[in-house]
Order: sequence, then structure tokens, then C-alpha cells
Amino acid sequence: MRGFAVTVIAGTVAMTISNLIFAKWLMQWLSSRFPHLSAPQWFAEPRINFLKPAAMITGLSTLLALGGIGYIATQASTTGWTLPPARPSRPALPTT
Repeated sequence: MRGFAVTVIAGTVAMTISNLIFAKWLMQWLSSRFPHLSAPQWFAEPRINFLKPAAMITGLSTLLALGGIGYIATQASTTGWTLPPARPSRPALPTT
């Protein structure tokens, strides 16, 4: 499992760096190719208040997470699901 985690982390870091480099290159290429091109005005000055529904969305997300935890807990207790036992540690090899 350790090797898989290292692979996932390395892939995530590599993907993030390559996406940042590609995005910068693409924006520079577009600006040199189309110098008259600019962002739309509605993008420069958004008229959407994103903070207004933040409390409601946070509350709904919390309720959804708690509901999911409750569902999993009830399913585990009705099906007899338990955590697997911990693997015993290996005994030390005898030294000669």
C-alpha cells in the first residue's frame, strides 16, 4: 500500500506542475496570437454574490456527511460488519 500512495502523490504533483506550465504557456500563446482578445466584462466584474448562500451550503453539506456516517453505521451494525483484526507483528529473526 505504501508504494501505491507514493505513486498517487507523485502523479498528483506531476499533474499539478504540468497543468500550471501548460496553462501559462497556453495563455501566453493566445495573447501573442490574438492580441485584441480580452476577457468579457462580466468575467472581470462578477455580479454573483458567492458568500450569500455559503452558510446554507455548509449546513447542507454537514447534514449530508452526518447522514452518510449514520447510514454506514446502521448498515454495519445490521450486517455484522466489523473491522478486520490487526495483523500480528512478525517475531524477530534469530541471530546467529
